[in-house]
Amino acid sequence: MECVTCHTHLQCTKYREYQNMSLKTAIVTGAGSGIGKATAKLLARNDYYVALTGRTESRLRSTADELAGDSLIIPTDISRSDQVFSVVEKVMNTWGRVDVLINNAAAVSLMPIEKITPKHLEDMFAVNALGPAYAICACWPHFLAQKSGC
Repeated sequence: MECVTCHTHLQCTKYREYQNMSLKTAIVTGAGSGIGKATAKLLARNDYYVALTGRTESRLRSTADELAGDSLIIPTDISRSDQVFSVVEKVMNTWGRVDVLINNAAAVSLMPIEKITPKHLEDMFAVNALGPAYAICACWPHFLAQKSGC
């Protein structure tokens, strides 16, 4: 498709803006299995470009193989703020925008309560509370700049 103003393609700012208007992107945490995988597949079927995040690269690759559209595989420990901010940076560098954030990743310790240690609790809190907060903080400036996002 050509820009109607200058009749060029890649070098035209208006053409790039037009392309970005039709591009829909999503970041899904915990995309390697379960609800995250199902959500990523649903988004891809609805023409979203999907960034798949999770700790296990092989699971993310399996999810990507089942998607209909374009995807990024980004192994991520959501409890680490530097990795979460890096995910958003990669999405912005690749697609130029982020439209949807699905905070799906979760951690649980399935053991009797008397065996749960403070370390287990800290790890669960980091993934279940801090991780989503990091992701929101990383996406928020882009949502504001785009005047859209959720």
